[in-house]
Amino acid sequence: MEEKFRQAIEEAGSLADKMLIEPQEEFVSEFNVRKSKLARINVDKKWINFWWRVNYKRVVSMSAAAAVITIFSTFLLNFKNDGFEQAVVQNHVSLMPATGSVVLKLASGEFVELDSAAAIENKLSGVTIDAQKGVISYAQDKSSKDLFANSKVFKPEYNELSVPKGRSFSVVLSDGTKVWVNALSKLYYPVEFDGAERRVKIEGEAFFEVKKNEKIPFVVETKTYSVKVLGTKFNVNAYSEEKSVATTLVSGSVEIPGVNGASVKLTPGKQFKMDKETKNVSLEDVDTELYTSWMNDVLRIQDSNLELILNVIKRRYDVEVVVQDLSLLNEKFTGKVPLNDNLSVILEQLEKVSDIKFAIEEGRLIVRR
Repeated sequence: MEEKFRQAIEEAGSLADKMLIEPQEEFVSEFNVRKSKLARINVDKKWINFWWRVNYKRVVSMSAAAAVITIFSTFLLNFKNDGFEQAVVQNHVSLMPATGSVVLKLASGEFVELDSAAAIENKLSGVTIDAQKGVISYAQDKSSKDLFANSKVFKPEYNELSVPKGRSFSVVLSDGTKVWVNALSKLYYPVEFDGAERRVKIEGEAFFEVKKNEKIPFVVETKTYSVKVLGTKFNVNAYSEEKSVATTLVSGSVEIPGVNGASVKLTPGKQFKMDKETKNVSLEDVDTELYTSWMNDVLRIQDSNLELILNVIKRRYDVEVVVQDLSLLNEKFTGKVPLNDNLSVILEQLEKVSDIKFAIEEGRLIVRR
């Protein structure tokens, strides 16, 4: 056993040296060769394959020294007894973000899955889909421009974009406004805007980069309040399960009309928040990245409680969350959490900086002290 462990250390050390001088692709190839050799040791080959699948992204981004420590730890765990190994596997179940289909409900009532670009492009003219980048674009044609200029009144046709768990999707509206729609959210918007205003509705969360048009204001409607803008960048969080609705302004200016009898104007770096139950409002200076990082598949948190993190997890992964001690929901965390990685990576990060323990059992995330 001692000789086998010595060989494993030599293999890991050699691999670390190569990481310092070779590009990532060569490192991956080298690791696969080494993995094949190491599998001949009295270690369960399936566990090695599993570890590589779960930890690939982290290993290739580590320094050589950190990688050696990780590899040593892996082999050390496998020299333990079988009972301990089984416990480790159980608590590191591979669970990637959900991969449901983004669906567009047309004004006609027909449903179209947007993961197939041809499916929608064949049904509507002037619409393009980039399924790989997750963007649907509506042409800014002459008729649309004439419509704006003449303020011609007509009944717009509304589409409904539904984004499932684990996904996000973008829309470029007919006026050039860009909207990023977060997981478990719905955006209602017209194929073309009328001449009086540009109005859309959001359920869930979305980031707006509004095309400026001083004559025709842009209005974002939630179930709690509306946001009126001319041209700006801002985030709206209006998930039904959250206790409040928040609008965070990145640039430009926005106005929240008729809140408690008076309009509220926001300047960049401000966040407007309304409690759904009491209707109490607050206006605070915030770090806007905390509320827009989701667009890059990262959750940046600062003194954020566990309840917020678990809500995000439920929107990204097909997992039921069971909290055995509700007081844990008030635990505070600061840092960055990846939203497109194995769930075990997130849970490991949280465990390292708290006394909270997580386990994934039969599609349920168990949270305990």
